[in-house]
Amino acid sequence: MDISKESEEEAIEMCMRWYIAKTFEKASHEYKPKKVSKSAEGVNDYYGKAIGRIPIWALKPEQYNHKIIRAYFTALDIAESATISMMEQLCSEKDYPELYVPTFKNNYSQMKIDDAKSHGKVFEDDGGENVWLWGGEIEDTLLKYKSSFIVGRIRMSRLVDSSISIYEALENIKMVNMLCLHFKDSMYGVWSK
Repeated sequence: MDISKESEEEAIEMCMRWYIAKTFEKASHEYKPKKVSKSAEGVNDYYGKAIGRIPIWALKPEQYNHKIIRAYFTALDIAESATISMMEQLCSEKDYPELYVPTFKNNYSQMKIDDAKSHGKVFEDDGGENVWLWGGEIEDTLLKYKSSFIVGRIRMSRLVDSSISIYEALENIKMVNMLCLHFKDSMYGVWSK
């Protein structure tokens, strides 16, 4: 301490700063961020983009991507196939905030392309009406998280028949949601006693 004319406290602080700086330097050399792969044509491949986002969307029901995926699964349960018009109709009703997406067309189109500025490709369609999940890992990942996107545990096709409107089907879905919440509340009440 006599050589540098520093107090013991200043010397300890300087050693701590040196140690922290060296630790961060070492960690920064070890950290290698994932690089976006290039295909044979030299075009970026964003295939994994949606795979990483689906688990996040599954946990955030207020996000538009979550609501659009939920509309897709709801359409499947109602009609056993999904169409753009049915999904858009499901997402257009303000009375159903769990599905309402005021910018459906824009968000849906972002979920059909795999690009640097897209949301990540989830859907494909035939350019007209029919919609399906993009195959491979995307479909597998979505099916893995499907329970986070569907309404309740009861298949909606049991609640509706093909002769009723989407709005009547949504009323049935809303009723099931309320029943599920009531059941869950009553079960927690029993468990807490």
